[in-house]
Amino acid sequence: MDVGGKKVVPVWKHVAATKIRAFALLCLLFAPLLSLLSNPVYAATVVDPSTFDHLVTGFPLTGNHDLIDCEACHVGGVFEVLPTQCVACHDGILAVGQSPTHIPTTVSCDVCHTTAGFAASATMDHSTIGNTGCATCHNGVNATGKGTTHIATTSLCSACHNTITWVPTTGVDHTQVLGTCVSCHDGVVATGKNPTHINTTDVCEACHNSTAWIPVVTVDHSQVIGSCVSCHDGDIATGKGPTHINTTDVCAACHATEAWVPTTTVDHAEVLGTCVSCHDGDVATGKGPNHISSTDRCDACHTTVGWMPVTTVDHDEVIGSCESCHDGVIASGKGPTHIVTTEPCDTCHSSTTSWAEVKFDHAGITDACVTCHDGTHATGKDPTHINTTDVCEACHTNTAWLPLITVDHAQTIGSCESCHDTVIATGKGVNHIPTALACDSCHTTANWLVPVFDHGTTSEVCSACHDGTSASGKGPTHINTSDVCEACHTSAAWSPATTVDHAQVNGSCESCHDTVIAAGKGVNHIPTAMACDSCHTSANWDVSVFD
Repeated sequence: MDVGGKKVVPVWKHVAATKIRAFALLCLLFAPLLSLLSNPVYAATVVDPSTFDHLVTGFPLTGNHDLIDCEACHVGGVFEVLPTQCVACHDGILAVGQSPTHIPTTVSCDVCHTTAGFAASATMDHSTIGNTGCATCHNGVNATGKGTTHIATTSLCSACHNTITWVPTTGVDHTQVLGTCVSCHDGVVATGKNPTHINTTDVCEACHNSTAWIPVVTVDHSQVIGSCVSCHDGDIATGKGPTHINTTDVCAACHATEAWVPTTTVDHAEVLGTCVSCHDGDVATGKGPNHISSTDRCDACHTTVGWMPVTTVDHDEVIGSCESCHDGVIASGKGPTHIVTTEPCDTCHSSTTSWAEVKFDHAGITDACVTCHDGTHATGKDPTHINTTDVCEACHTNTAWLPLITVDHAQTIGSCESCHDTVIATGKGVNHIPTALACDSCHTTANWLVPVFDHGTTSEVCSACHDGTSASGKGPTHINTSDVCEACHTSAAWSPATTVDHAQVNGSCESCHDTVIAAGKGVNHIPTAMACDSCHTSANWDVSVFD
């Protein structure tokens, strides 16, 4: 009959077949007895199935075999010897056999089944399957397969399961798992990141591997979220040790995840403290044996951007004399054109910011200026300098080189006009008398303002120049006269006047002849109140015409 679309043999037929086989086995065992019974004498003897012990046939009727009629196996009452193998009857014709969905096997039925019932008694001996692979049966049709919640894997069930204890799995062959770690290790399907796990992406395999999940032997820092110190705090991961230099917690400023140690660069912006707190020769390179004598303020001369070469020196931090460094080896010293001196550098060079700013102490120099001031060793005469000899000190002083306060005209070369042109030096003023003569015709370098004038070179009257502006004129004590200077004075001997032209004198005789300005009445003069010219004349003073 059919049940659910499958051909099923009734139970009674199973029982009958079992009994028939048992009976056939019994006949085989008792063949002599059967031969005897075949005699006419015994032919009438009939075996009672209800009292017959089938065990004597060597095929005991157990389970469902004991529930079927004898005729199910002993068809037509024939008790000939029957086969005892399950498959001889369970062939799908005599009795139910392997269904189309039965797992493929060639072993005997009773390896897995008993007479208690095929389905009810089935026990699977997986050792009989061979190397067909679990999925051959565990495909969801022949036998239970992967459920809908099973993790994504290949069909190699034995990679994780075994036939002794299918569930739970005691190990997982991750080579057979499909997808990323987090597709299983999500805290639900399998253990995921715990609350104390460092802050990372979900790419588990960046740090873990399936052969040894813990401990982590490497960390792909590209998958780590957050700053270095969020892990490298001394608890979660190694942090700054007690000998670490004093810095901020920005680890990445100096360290790289590819090679944490040694550091190949240091971001000094993240370093705390002074340079020498690290650059002491132990933690980091310090001052070498050839370093100039200085304080420990490294940053006075060095910078973290370019430690070497030094581009500036804070001389306030240098210990010792200038010469201890400026020797031409450690630092620039006196060049081949330097003036010859044994004085210390700071005698002349006082500025630590500009070496060229020289404050020279000339007090110790005995050589002439031009020995140094030749335009090579030191500043010399420039192209606009007046034409002179090289006796600099004739005009200049070493305390105040400029402006000049005196000029030694003995060292001047050329005419007066080459300098006294109102540009280089004072020239003829607007009130100078008109002349085309050379300056030294009248002036001398000893007394410029008291000229020795060659009056033979002019035809002008004296007052044309001697007007008190262009040249000296009559002073306030001069006697009252006209402006005809030459009436009394000569250019050869201006003073004292050797003669007086009374015709140019204004006023009475007494205005001059008062015994102060000119001779007056002597002690022997006759008593008189008369004016002088009553008796005297200017032509002959001593010959009086007495009235």
